[in-house]
Order: sequence, then C-alpha cells, then structure tokens
Amino acid sequence: KRGYPKRNDFMNNNNIMMVAATILVLVTMVLLYSSHPYFVFFTKPTYSANNTADFINKYIKEEDGIMAQAGYTEVLAYQIKNRILGLPPKSENLLYLIDYYNISYVLYGSFYTSERYFYAKESINFITSHPEKFTLTVIINEDYGNLRRSSKENIYIYEVIK
Repeated sequence: KRGYPKRNDFMNNNNIMMVAATILVLVTMVLLYSSHPYFVFFTKPTYSANNTADFINKYIKEEDGIMAQAGYTEVLAYQIKNRILGLPPKSENLLYLIDYYNISYVLYGSFYTSERYFYAKESINFITSHPEKFTLTVIINEDYGNLRRSSKENIYIYEVIK
C-alpha cells in the first residue's frame, strides 16, 4: 500500500533523530571542553589591579573616597568597598571635584597613562606637578601574567592634602 507511513515508522525515525542529535551534542561538548577546560560557572573571576585592591583594603579607610583613572574605576569597584569616581581628563575642575566629592586619594597607572591609552594625562600632570596638594603614598607593582599584552605596570596612589 502506498500512502502515509505507519505510526511506528514515524516514531522510529524520530527516535533515530533524537539519538543522533544527542550524540552530536555530546561530541561537541567533549571537543569544546578539550580545547577550553575552564567551565564558566566553576572558574574564579579574574581581575587586574589585585595588588592595588589589596593595598586599598588594608591601608585606606572605607569611608575615604578615591578618584581613579579610567580603566581602574571599573576594575577596583568590584574589589574594594570605598567610593570610587573617575579622574577627569582635564585638570581645570580637578580640585573642585576633589573637594565636592570629598576625595582623599587619587590613583593612576602607567598602562593607561603612557603605554597605550593616555587617559587623563592632563590631570595626572597636574597631580605630579603640585606636591603641595598631592603626596605620593605608594607605587604598587602589578604583574598580570598573560591577562593582557602589557603584563607589568606601576600604579601610583597619591593622598590629597586638605
């Protein structure tokens, strides 16, 4: 007889398709895992500027506000409890913003200043050229290993003289 396939034949075709799809998914997972063994839900988050965050958590009071260069605000916000704001690119309103937001420390790093991006260069020049307003507290060495191209950098933390 010609016509529609029997119900049992239809079910067998679906079963074969399900088994083939399951095998395909399993093979794909094995291949992916062999080339990427770090499953996203079981890996520890990786942040840069860990030494800087450790220093801030250990030596700077939680109520002290920090103004950081672009690139460090995002990284440090996950690791410290202090208020953290971005360092303005121009120095014209730097002192006003420090006073308005009650900032106690300013930080910047060599990677975002001179190695690659040149963020807030004018404000950083103002900070380094006015020792009567800012005191260098510490220079922290960061080593990122394979986390990014420039694996080592220095981060400078200045205390604001009020």
